[in-house]
Amino acid sequence: MTLGYSLYYVYLLLSCIVTALLGLLALQRRVNKGALAFACLMFSAALFAFCYIFKASSLSVYKALFWLRTAYWGIVCIPVFWYIMICQYTGNEKKLNKQAVYRLFIIPAITLLLQYTNDYHYFYYTNIVLTRPGSLSTIYLEKGGWYWVQLIYSYLLFFSGYYLLLKEWIYTPRAYRGKLSTFLASAAVPLVANLFYHFGKPFMGIDSSPISYGISGMICVWGIYKYGVFNLVPIARDNVFEAMHDGVIVFDMQNRIVDFNAAAVNMIDGIADLVLGCHLPASLEDYFGISNKFLSGVGQQNEVKITLKGSSVYYSCTLFRVLSHKKQLIGKTLVLRNVTEQIRIRERLRSLATLDGLTNIFNRRYFLELGRKELEQSENKAQPISLILFDIDLFKKINDAFGHEAGDTALCTVARVCSNCLRNTDIFARYGGEEFICLLPNTDSQAAFQIAERIRRSLSTTPLNLLNSSIRITASFGVVGTDIANETDLENLLRLADQALYTAKEKGRNRTSLIHL
Repeated sequence: MTLGYSLYYVYLLLSCIVTALLGLLALQRRVNKGALAFACLMFSAALFAFCYIFKASSLSVYKALFWLRTAYWGIVCIPVFWYIMICQYTGNEKKLNKQAVYRLFIIPAITLLLQYTNDYHYFYYTNIVLTRPGSLSTIYLEKGGWYWVQLIYSYLLFFSGYYLLLKEWIYTPRAYRGKLSTFLASAAVPLVANLFYHFGKPFMGIDSSPISYGISGMICVWGIYKYGVFNLVPIARDNVFEAMHDGVIVFDMQNRIVDFNAAAVNMIDGIADLVLGCHLPASLEDYFGISNKFLSGVGQQNEVKITLKGSSVYYSCTLFRVLSHKKQLIGKTLVLRNVTEQIRIRERLRSLATLDGLTNIFNRRYFLELGRKELEQSENKAQPISLILFDIDLFKKINDAFGHEAGDTALCTVARVCSNCLRNTDIFARYGGEEFICLLPNTDSQAAFQIAERIRRSLSTTPLNLLNSSIRITASFGVVGTDIANETDLENLLRLADQALYTAKEKGRNRTSLIHL
């Protein structure tokens, strides 16, 4: 029997060392969710075992009570840190705000107070007797009412955490269940030991709970080195979820919000105030262009533009399926990706490909592309179409007399005046150098001639203001048109318009010449 008591001391010492080392190991990984709570749990267990070594060797009831009360600092904290750790590890930490954590420690704080003042009220222990069978001191305690309150509270926290762990295990892919199985096994050992102590027949009344935490710690050591319990899923998965630059909102099958990450809070005003389980408000649907119809179509993609602080921001909204371990659709994940930079690059490339860099109107290449399409449509509908080709008179003299900067100003002025005289359906472009071109859909030659004259008069009455002088710009126009577009190609219209322009120049410039097909 003496050997058995000696082994009890050895087991207590080993449990103290193992749990303390585990606490230090977890502190090194405290950036991971659950690791800090696990460290506090292990330090509490180490204190529990350490105090029981001296409690078991005490020769007086007063010393034994001192170490028992000191051990209670660890005993009452163990279930609380266990519950906090599991909530964090399984992704339920949102329910653990500061106030909630403080409330979890209310009953343990009362328990400690009643422990140290038990001689005045006997609420915790009604009677205390110290015995010493062999070399081990054992306290026989008659438990008071608050003892059972603390015990029930501890079991509630343990079983609540165990429920969350089992739930996570059920819905976790098989590849990641080993990590959760490690926690389930390590948690079962002290729980069984404590239940046996209170409701079984422990040998000589010895509490094996402090030893059980050492065994539990050894299981955790095995799990850390085999599975990386504090390195991978679900901790790493949660860290990635919160660290993502893309906004993520998770919906259930009724389109109720289940979860969202920090990036989504930064993207969507007001989402941080939402209660999980509610539907996306109509105002936010309009804000992001996300309708219930869109949410019902898993796999769809939507690109939206919003204005934040006076600047445009673009988001790509994509829905992904959330499948259960049985491959059943159980929800949807909406990913909001900021694509503003990509959109701006795309628009810049489109601008370079379609617009003239100086006048900001269509360039020659894009005009020819659009012109052929428009001419084909006019032929299919048997509609009239016309073309205006014009250039600035004596443009070289402007460059020679006032410099190329004045020439650039003249080109921009012509583009602006002409744009004001044209319709939205007309295709207007810089054709090259000082030449400009207009394609007028559904416009016969006479109407095109009138438009050209209107542009010519507007140009001649619009002064070009330079640094020290003001000059007048004139232009010569060539117009070609047909009442019904039929087997007319764009190259032929361009050739005839060029002929008409040459005729206008021969007649003295600042005039319009017309060719009717």
